[in-house]
Amino acid sequence: LSPPPAEKVIDNFENRLGYAVPMTMMVLVAITGLMLEGARINAQHPDFTEWAYLGRQLAKIEGALGAGAMYHRVLWIVHVILVFGLLFCFPFTKLRHLFFAPTNLFFRSLKPRGRLAPIKDFENAETFGVSQVEQYTWKQLLDMASCLECGRCTINCPTVNTGKTLNPKFLVVEQREHLLQKAPFLLAQKAAAATGATELPQYTGPDMITEVATEEAVWGCTTCGWCEEGCPVGIEHIQRIVDMRRHDVLMESRFPQEATSAFKGIENQGNPWGLAQEKRADWANGLEIPEMAELADPSDIDVLYWVGCAGSYDERNQKVSRSFAGLMKQAGVKFAILGKEEMCTGDPARRLGNEYLYATVAGQNVETLNRYKPRRIITQCPHCFHNLKNEYPDFGGNYQVMHEAEFLDELIQAGRLKLRNPINERITYHDPCYMARHNRQWDGARNALRAIPGTQVEDVDQSKNRTFCCGAGGGCMWKEEHEGTRINQKRFDQLSVANPETLAVGCPFCMTMMEDALKSRSLEDQMRVRDLIEIVAESTEPPSK
Repeated sequence: LSPPPAEKVIDNFENRLGYAVPMTMMVLVAITGLMLEGARINAQHPDFTEWAYLGRQLAKIEGALGAGAMYHRVLWIVHVILVFGLLFCFPFTKLRHLFFAPTNLFFRSLKPRGRLAPIKDFENAETFGVSQVEQYTWKQLLDMASCLECGRCTINCPTVNTGKTLNPKFLVVEQREHLLQKAPFLLAQKAAAATGATELPQYTGPDMITEVATEEAVWGCTTCGWCEEGCPVGIEHIQRIVDMRRHDVLMESRFPQEATSAFKGIENQGNPWGLAQEKRADWANGLEIPEMAELADPSDIDVLYWVGCAGSYDERNQKVSRSFAGLMKQAGVKFAILGKEEMCTGDPARRLGNEYLYATVAGQNVETLNRYKPRRIITQCPHCFHNLKNEYPDFGGNYQVMHEAEFLDELIQAGRLKLRNPINERITYHDPCYMARHNRQWDGARNALRAIPGTQVEDVDQSKNRTFCCGAGGGCMWKEEHEGTRINQKRFDQLSVANPETLAVGCPFCMTMMEDALKSRSLEDQMRVRDLIEIVAESTEPPSK
């Protein structure tokens, strides 16, 4: 890992001390402790000294040099001063994590990883998001103090591995340094305000977003969650980055130009492509799939199939939607769709910082779902799954939600889907970040694939909770990569190590990114990218004659 640019390293007390002072003091404490043991042996002549190997030797040397009781007292005082000096310097050096890290782990969030906190009061809030370091919550500031600088957050970080500006380790360290530099001004302002002063001290240092973090870092994150998966002290990076995006979007109208069309599409047509809302159910033409609004009694339906924007509008993923509908019919599942009543869950808008737009569409979706009260919601998109299950409760929507992989596994285990057609292929499954890492679900897909006769499922090292992002998360599906190499190319290379004949995915975004990588390498004749649903559907078809 290359260090951050020199001009971005803020000089402060901690940087001057670094590790040198506390490590030196540790050595001095150890040495004076041994010397003190030797002096104690000479001064008090204790009976039990068999195990004091070094102490006995030092006692002989000190005795030969004429060290007596006064030497013992002086050395004891010096040793105690060094011990207390070592303890005192801990909070002001990089070893502060010895105190802060256990505290940070104790207060870490127990909710699903990647779950974002809402802005609670849009009407009365004076500002949205975070532009000043002091606006972060106490837990986010504790995160900064707890960083070990070990670099584990960078091991599978897609931006670090593809040569982009964002490095989660450097970002949290630079924000911490910025906080330490700004702290005297904040304390001076507080003291001045307490005295009733009309003019408060003003901070004239670097801007946190544009100069400390930099816009490239703020907008580079895919919210894949590896930084939080790898962190040994429970630092939560994603919320901190999205908070800066929220300020950029809602307060400054400053965001990647490519995101404009996605925002407008969600706002006007309920999908990031901006296609007509009336055509959302066109993919189901001829399949005789009921819509919830057409049912006399919606409670008769076992499953509400949440198709999602990609499954409704994207031509490639429409095939997956049709296959999924066919599988549910084979299994005798009573299901329906919302049709034109379904809107984007708002995930791209939220991850790109447009929390107001997210709250709008989330509220509309919750109102629709609460009207029908579905028993279960099944999604083929992990992002829809994550929002419906983990984030809609903040807006009054509490639902039982399942992803396609877990639902297919359930149907196969119950014997409702008969996998009779062998597929003699080597298959590697690419785990979506929002299922495997954020929601700890990866067994269902593999169970379903292994239940198919003839399949050989091969995993790579970067699988399950260690999966590597496809590059589309965090709203990055709707913006271009202007730095380094493409993330989907890196992920495709990792998966190719298993030499699969079929690359299985469980996410519409992953489908698009992996197919793009496959075509860019001109490997269509050697490998194919298919959704888990399509593979299961092929096995349920009658054997070809």
